[in-house]
Amino acid sequence: MSEKNTRGRPLGVPNKPGHSAGGARPNAGRKPSQSATSSNKNSGGIPTSLPNVRKDTRGVFPIFNMARKSQDTSSTQDNSTANPEAGGSNINEFDPQRPFSFLPESTFSESLHSASTDDQETSGKSPEDDIPADDSEGIITTYLHSVKDRLSKSLTGDVMPFCYRENSFWVRKPDPIFAMRNAAKTDEGLNPTPLYLPDVFTWLPHTIDRRPLTCQNKNCNRYQDPEKRLKDKGWPDTPIARKVIGLECNYYIMTKRFHCAKDASGGCGRSWMLYHPDILKQLEPALADRFPAFLTHRSAIDKTLLALIRAGIVHHISSSAWEEILQELHVREHDIRELWYLQSIQHERMLDAKWQRPVKQYRPFSAFNTKSQYAGYSPSKKFITNVYLDFMENIRVCLDQCVSALPGLILQWDHSFKVPLYMMHLNGIKIFVALFTVLNEFGQVRYQAFVPTKSLVHIRAGMEAITKSLQDHGHPQPILGFTDNVGADIRTFMECTPSLGKSVKLVDPAGLFSHLPQMELPPNVSPILCKTTYEIETACHGILELLDTEYNVTSTINLGFDMEWEYSTGIGGTGSKKTAIIQLALPYSVYLLRVYSLEKLPGPLETVLRSKRIIKIGRNIGADFSKLVQDFRGFVLPNKTGNQYEGIIELGSLAKQKQITSNANTSLSTLVAAVFQKNL
Repeated sequence: MSEKNTRGRPLGVPNKPGHSAGGARPNAGRKPSQSATSSNKNSGGIPTSLPNVRKDTRGVFPIFNMARKSQDTSSTQDNSTANPEAGGSNINEFDPQRPFSFLPESTFSESLHSASTDDQETSGKSPEDDIPADDSEGIITTYLHSVKDRLSKSLTGDVMPFCYRENSFWVRKPDPIFAMRNAAKTDEGLNPTPLYLPDVFTWLPHTIDRRPLTCQNKNCNRYQDPEKRLKDKGWPDTPIARKVIGLECNYYIMTKRFHCAKDASGGCGRSWMLYHPDILKQLEPALADRFPAFLTHRSAIDKTLLALIRAGIVHHISSSAWEEILQELHVREHDIRELWYLQSIQHERMLDAKWQRPVKQYRPFSAFNTKSQYAGYSPSKKFITNVYLDFMENIRVCLDQCVSALPGLILQWDHSFKVPLYMMHLNGIKIFVALFTVLNEFGQVRYQAFVPTKSLVHIRAGMEAITKSLQDHGHPQPILGFTDNVGADIRTFMECTPSLGKSVKLVDPAGLFSHLPQMELPPNVSPILCKTTYEIETACHGILELLDTEYNVTSTINLGFDMEWEYSTGIGGTGSKKTAIIQLALPYSVYLLRVYSLEKLPGPLETVLRSKRIIKIGRNIGADFSKLVQDFRGFVLPNKTGNQYEGIIELGSLAKQKQITSNANTSLSTLVAAVFQKNL
């Protein structure tokens, strides 16, 4: 067993004060060399060493090469002599709260104006005159207040604002070159504030169009009364201007509010901004068209950008892609302005070194989304989608008018079943099954509508409107139409567009046997419609009474038989629907039995259908009986003899046996033409 180790601090006893156990001891380690210390010195207030910066900086622009060590030694020594107290922070003294240690901890409280407003108006103004004093509201808000003050002052002495007298709607921000040069000449020195300033669109159309602006409230007794003009209510306060989203940066629209003043003679008190649609429609069209933005609920979007988004969406650029595109362009504009600022700093550093002036420190450029400074913003995909839909709804009347003005000499129409597949369902049910489209001879959409079924009833009004619009716009009426279902479409389209049937001879409208005389119902035969169960039972009892059951139990009667039902095709079609009518024909009476609403066939009718003494004559009766089993509960098929039901004569098989036709499935119209030389 080894001897107990008594070296070190006993367990449970704390270290003595000043002991450095668990870490580096005081003054331990290699001390920094003089060259390493001097390398962190800075001749211009910009540190040459920052933490976590790569040392390999070849090919990097000097203004971004913060860790570059190969600096000009002579300029460093000159600047150190001129300002011995100016030195960069050591890398070990890096403060994460102040990553730009060369910039002072200053607040935006110093005024950038060196003269009063009155002096500015009388003396020559520079672009720096519009730069506001920094305050808690933010640089842009303060700048907008200064623009409003300038506009108000110019309106007191003249009927038009100062920018209108300069033939412009815009109050432009200073160009970066002049803004930075002028800022460098101020007491505060170079700062990024001028690069934050937006353009301002001034909208005061009442100073251009002198026609009276009237109240547009229909419930007001001054409604559209030119003798009672709207009165100036002044500038809005919250917000002072409306932000407009642009392609690369945002700008603001500044306007006034007008109201229908309440007084002894009336007035509703309602007010409108001068960019409200009710005001714009009262202006000259050319003037109203100069308004640059499409307004949303709280902001706006530039019309040029909106036109670009609309064209992009047409060419398959989604709102998600537009969100990323605009974000990249807006951030790029911010970065370019920051680069201008850094280039100006570099230029000032070179001048300071040349003239051995004291080294200055500069404010950092604002982050993109700092609300009180640069205040950048790019729209989201949801915003873009909503604005696009609102805009398209807003111009729908114009689009409809453009479509109605198109020619339509040759039309082609069809149903498309693909687009509705991407539409939402209502409680799991499709709202629309097809998109009906009509094109003209140039492939332009002349009419388009979603329809709940393939029935042509839904598009009659649209086709009639095409005929009317062609007449109203002086276009010739259609002379030719293309469709993939001529037989089903011809009647409806010739009724809606009569010109399609003008000087046209229908080719074989009644089938292959139109040259034969039409087969007609004999005058002594009367059709009888039976709607209720009682009427159906009465008709069947009358048929059963024709059988001589008392004296001749083997007697038979012949009965013509047929069935009719609706059949729907295409997407959304259900195929064969329930049997609607059963036809029973006697020599002098034809019974039409309406059975669609019945769940079970009446007993007398089942007796007639199953009786082998009542010979049912028709075509494809076997298939009709099979459908009755599907449609009506409890119906039992008659017995079979071989492959044929008892009490049935199939006309197709009989005609084949008589060598009238070679196909037992020949249609009834063919059999009528072959036997009676009539067209059915």
